[in-house]
Amino acid sequence: MPTAPTPGSSWPGCTCARRITPPPGKPCTSRAAWILAASISSWCRSSRKSSPIRRASSSKPRNAGPPPGVPLVSPLPLFVRIAPLLLGAALLAPLAATAQAPRRHYDAQARAFYRGPARLTAGGGATLYIGDLAGLRPGPALNVGTIYTWRPHWAVGGELTWFQLAGTDKVTTRNLSFRGRNLALTAFVRYEPLRDLSWYSATRNQYARVKPFLQAGGGFAIYNPKAYLGPNLPGSDASFLPPERPDYPGTALIAPVGGGLSFYVVPRLWITAQGSYTFTSTDHLDDVSQRANPDRNDGYGLIEVKAEYQF
Repeated sequence: MPTAPTPGSSWPGCTCARRITPPPGKPCTSRAAWILAASISSWCRSSRKSSPIRRASSSKPRNAGPPPGVPLVSPLPLFVRIAPLLLGAALLAPLAATAQAPRRHYDAQARAFYRGPARLTAGGGATLYIGDLAGLRPGPALNVGTIYTWRPHWAVGGELTWFQLAGTDKVTTRNLSFRGRNLALTAFVRYEPLRDLSWYSATRNQYARVKPFLQAGGGFAIYNPKAYLGPNLPGSDASFLPPERPDYPGTALIAPVGGGLSFYVVPRLWITAQGSYTFTSTDHLDDVSQRANPDRNDGYGLIEVKAEYQF
């Protein structure tokens, strides 16, 4: 353990501490302060050894003291300058931990619950077009999204869905068919009627095995249909009929409603089976409006299976 020097003796410090000897006529600093200063000096020397500036100037003679005319500085003010930084770090650490901790809320029965968690969803399924062309021809669908538990029984979320619609005409005199590839972005609210103990803080890890739900939302879709004659898809774009509208791809407002079941599989993972019907604000999902019934908008159904992963 380093010992305090006697008055008038030199202290092997470094230039960052700026203390070599006690001022003339002044008693030595306390033993604790000298031990702290010696520790700081050791750290400074090790840092200067690894510094490229130090290596470049190592050939120069090392001064035994400060330059002439520069007053000697006690090592105690250095500690005083470091102390506020240490105190601030000690005070901010618990505040940061508190800010990251989930906030507790209470329902109408004064039961404590936490909002969340959020889950990432991804899945796929099949779409069914419902419009002027009555023939059903399922198409593929893929989606990704998120869902967040807002409070007991209620969750909010959003989804991005790519889907394909197709249909054939049952009216033989028209003999029309179409194929459309579309993109939809929706936000929704989910209601879960059965109680799940994992909503509440006291039973947060007790998940319900099966949860039914109802869901409704809104958003918009970008659609790009192509109509053609006959039941078989043409082999080239030149065989498609001229579009009824010149501004494809078009946009439309949509409102999906539906429900499903969520199954708890393992910690952090759920499998959800869901069905929905989507109302739209357009009669051009099939590019068959003026050719058929322009007074009724098109719609589509969606059946899908999704994985929901909690993060």
